[in-house]
Amino acid sequence: MSEVEKRAATHRRLLLAKELYLHGREHSSAAGAINKMIAVHSLHNAIEVTLRALLIHFDIRPEKPRNIDFDTMLKEIDGCEEFKRRDLRLPLRPQIRKLNDLRNLVQHEAHEPETATMEEWRVHTREFLDLVFRDYFGESLDRISRVSLVADPRLRAVLEVAAHELEAGGWKTALIASKIAFEYAASGLKATHAPERRYIRVTYEHERVLAPIAEAVNENAEYLGVLATGINLIDYMRFRSTPVTAGLSEGGRPATLTRASEVPEETARWGHHFVVDSVIRWQLQGLTPVVPARWATACDEWVQQHAPGAKGGGAPVEEEHRPGPAADAVPGE
Repeated sequence: MSEVEKRAATHRRLLLAKELYLHGREHSSAAGAINKMIAVHSLHNAIEVTLRALLIHFDIRPEKPRNIDFDTMLKEIDGCEEFKRRDLRLPLRPQIRKLNDLRNLVQHEAHEPETATMEEWRVHTREFLDLVFRDYFGESLDRISRVSLVADPRLRAVLEVAAHELEAGGWKTALIASKIAFEYAASGLKATHAPERRYIRVTYEHERVLAPIAEAVNENAEYLGVLATGINLIDYMRFRSTPVTAGLSEGGRPATLTRASEVPEETARWGHHFVVDSVIRWQLQGLTPVVPARWATACDEWVQQHAPGAKGGGAPVEEEHRPGPAADAVPGE
C-alpha cells in the first residue's frame, strides 16, 4: 500500500469513528432502553475504530487487527516506541475501560445502561476522540469530514462553509451553502462532460404541439444529465423539494430563495450529505465536478463573505425569504 493509499484508509477510519460517535450521541439523548444500548455500542465502537486506526497507521500491527481484545490494544499502543519518544499516552484510560465493560454487559447480557450516565459517556468519548485525533493524527474532530475528499478546492471551500454552519447550528445557511455547491458542481459537469446542447426545431404546423416539449427538453437537459450519472431520482427530487432554491448568475454569483423562515436540522444535514456524496460519486466515475474557471472569482468572493470569522459570515447576502410551496424549482427557470 502506498503512502497516499495509507493516508486515505486512515482518513476513512477516522471519518467512521466520528460518524459512530455522532450516531451514539444522537441515541444517547433519546428515550428508551434500546436507544441507550445502541448509544453505548456506537460510542464504544467510535473509540475502538480509532484504536485500530492507530495500530494500523503506525505499523504497530500492520496487518488488520481483527482478533485482538480491548486491553491488548491499549497496551500495544502505549508500548509503541514512537509514542514513548513523543511522550504520548492514551488519554482517559480508566474511563474507556469502564465503557468497554459496560459495552460487554450490553452486548452479552442485554444490560440497560443508567440514564444518568449517558452524558458522562458522551463527554468522555468526545474528549478521547478530540485528544487522539489531535495528538496522534494531527486532525480535528470538528473539521474532519467527507468534504475533505472533494477534489476541487473551490467546491470544497463552499461545502466547508456548509459543514461549519452545521456544527454551529445554522441549519438554513448550511442548506443554502449545500445548494450553491451543488449548482457549481453540476455546472462544472456540464461544462466539462456534457455533449453539445442541441435545440429541437419544429415546423410552423407542429409548433403548437411540439414547442412545449422542445422547450422542456432544452431547459432540463443538464438535470437529466445529472440523473444519468447514477444519482438516485428519489433523493434528487427530495433535494429539490427542500425549502431553498439556488441559482447562479451569468457571472457565477450565487442567488438563493427560501420559502421558510426555519430549516429543520435533519433537512440541512441530509442535504449536505447528499451533495457531498454526489460529488464524491462523480469523482469516482472519473468525472470532474468543479467550479467552472469563468466563475472562480464569484465563488471566491462568496466564500470570503461566508467563511467562519468573515465579517457578515453566515448571513447569505443574496438570499431572499419568500413564503410559498415546498416544491423546488429547477435553478435557472
